[in-house]
Amino acid sequence: MTSDEIISMAREAGARVFGEKIVIADNASSGDGSDFVPRFAALVAAHEREELLDLVDSYAKNNADLKDAIRASAEKETK
Repeated sequence: MTSDEIISMAREAGARVFGEKIVIADNASSGDGSDFVPRFAALVAAHEREELLDLVDSYAKNNADLKDAIRASAEKETK
């Protein structure tokens, strides 16, 4: 994962980015930034799963069972 991808996910999770500084306080919907961490963690996990799926695809072409298992684990995490 590149720094640009991390910064993009931080923005998507509600942070403000100033150069290389990421500010989360007083930016999230709760007003104190406390909901930033779970939202950011979910975005990072989703990104990592997609990278894993790409890796699986490159080594095990058309292995739908393995891909479905990875996606199913993501669904369990979000429930």
